[in-house]
Amino acid sequence: MKKIIALVMAALMVIGMMAGCVVEKPAEVGTRPVFLEIGAGKGGFAAKMAKRHTDVCYIAMERVSDCVVLGAEGAKNMEGGAPDNLKFLVDTADNLTKMFAPASVDAIFLNFSDPWSKKGYAKRRLTHRRYLAVYMNLLKDGGKLRFKTDNDGLFDFSLDEIE
Repeated sequence: MKKIIALVMAALMVIGMMAGCVVEKPAEVGTRPVFLEIGAGKGGFAAKMAKRHTDVCYIAMERVSDCVVLGAEGAKNMEGGAPDNLKFLVDTADNLTKMFAPASVDAIFLNFSDPWSKKGYAKRRLTHRRYLAVYMNLLKDGGKLRFKTDNDGLFDFSLDEIE
């Protein structure tokens, strides 16, 4: 199993390098503003935004490595190739404070996150109060948290958590 994980991580590194992406050290983004999408899936949102806003570093964070591979491949195949301001990161929101310094992120995006609808899974939701506290710590003064969902239950839960 360890060999398989090592091979997957090696493949991610190669794909990341080919696409102009970094998957290990998100702190190395230079002086650009940092916009972080958590639960990025295949990275389509971050890739399109990075292409439009070359002055911002977009980091697409996803816990499922297969999605990151697809995202890096998709970015590489974009017209003009992968934007150099797009980074992919395989990890979970549980490790954000290990990767980002306090007040180091300009914007955080939670786009159509997994609603974790099963009973007892509320603590896994990216809008749970424990994650919201982490986001507030990571955001710079004036930083923004943007949340989008089409799930009524997650929306209601998130409003309660924010209050």
